[in-house]
Amino acid sequence: MRPGAALVLGAALAQTPACAPSRPLAWQASMAEASRAFTAGRNREAARAWDLAATQTPRARDRQEALFLAAMALARDGDPDGALARLDAVARDSPDFEHGARAHLEAARIRYALPAQRQRGLDELEALCRTRPDTGPARRALSLISIHLDEEDPTRARSLAFLARLRGVVQGTGLEDGVRWEEAERLARTGRETEAVEAYEALLTAIPYPRNRHWDDASLAEARLLRERDPRRALAVLNRALAVREVSLSNGSYEAPRFLDCAMLRGALLVALGEPEAAARAYHFVYTDFPTARQRDDALWAEAEALGGSAPERVCGVLGTLLREFPCTRFGRRALARYGPCGPPPEPSREGRARCE
Repeated sequence: MRPGAALVLGAALAQTPACAPSRPLAWQASMAEASRAFTAGRNREAARAWDLAATQTPRARDRQEALFLAAMALARDGDPDGALARLDAVARDSPDFEHGARAHLEAARIRYALPAQRQRGLDELEALCRTRPDTGPARRALSLISIHLDEEDPTRARSLAFLARLRGVVQGTGLEDGVRWEEAERLARTGRETEAVEAYEALLTAIPYPRNRHWDDASLAEARLLRERDPRRALAVLNRALAVREVSLSNGSYEAPRFLDCAMLRGALLVALGEPEAAARAYHFVYTDFPTARQRDDALWAEAEALGGSAPERVCGVLGTLLREFPCTRFGRRALARYGPCGPPPEPSREGRARCE
């Protein structure tokens, strides 16, 4: 069984039957029996139990779930025909239910893995992108098609042509940002940097945050391409990206993964542009606004370096923060070696000592 199928199946198993609403006892018993068999590796037995469960409920969603799980068990058991029969039925009968798109994806993946049905599998992946673009499986299908086309044509001309066609079809849907991202990435990888910058910018302007799942990735990629050729424009891209950062007022975080890299690159650009005060503020922003980031000590050291000898008291303050909060890191040790003119070094804080353990 493919890793992706295992993840899909695991997610579905996690939802049954403990957290489900009231359902027929016979259905619950069959689902539990199937789960036990599947966990033990008895895939054929699990499929039979899930098939039985599909006949024991009046709810269409429960019936489709059971058939989907039976299909995945058969795929794991090496029975693609049995799996495809069930997946095709779920995809056909569940146009709006989540299992419909997932079944469509898994059926296409199984066919793609069969030499005699590979082209049909590719066609079904593309159909999923076109007909269900707002689903998670469509995003996975887009990635699989793009990878296949790149393997067939390392120049990426075929994948770029496919993405350009698909972009017009999925405009305004949840898949548009994914298509634009894949297109921009391939332009960058083939050395077409000017076109890549334009593609990243088109992605960022066409689909603003938070609808754009690639807001941070595309901003960072565009800024990196512009770093040497137009650092002022690169800086504007990063400022726009970081301006939308949200503050969570409860447990958890809304942080996009690349915001930290955007913030650090902003400081480096300001240093290169000869604006030490602005660079110091940019690096201090990383320290204050990314409280869980591992690069906070990097940012403090970069802040001290940006200030240089222009503000010795401020430099001493930054070095003192490094000594209190990050005494055992590489930059904490550098701060200690440089702290002499500032006076007696401060003692590490409780949090700083904890980081040494």
